[in-house]
Amino acid sequence: MLEDALALPARTPPEPVRLPPSLAAGPGRASQSLSADTRTSRSRDILGWLGLVAGVAVLVAALLVPLDDAGLALAAALVLRGGA
Repeated sequence: MLEDALALPARTPPEPVRLPPSLAAGPGRASQSLSADTRTSRSRDILGWLGLVAGVAVLVAALLVPLDDAGLALAAALVLRGGA
């Protein structure tokens, strides 16, 4: 079987594909951003800050609540499970 495989002709690599000149980036072409939308709105900023504040509030509340061993085990189980 190995001799049959060695007797096969070697494969030639595929020819490189060249873009047509209209699609190739030229020196006069304006550069585009790779991100889809870089604009931000005031409401989006406010929602982002509210999310950060809510996360910090939850973290502080979690640190302030005294839990016994069963409570810690339940909290760890909820976190590892992914929610309630």
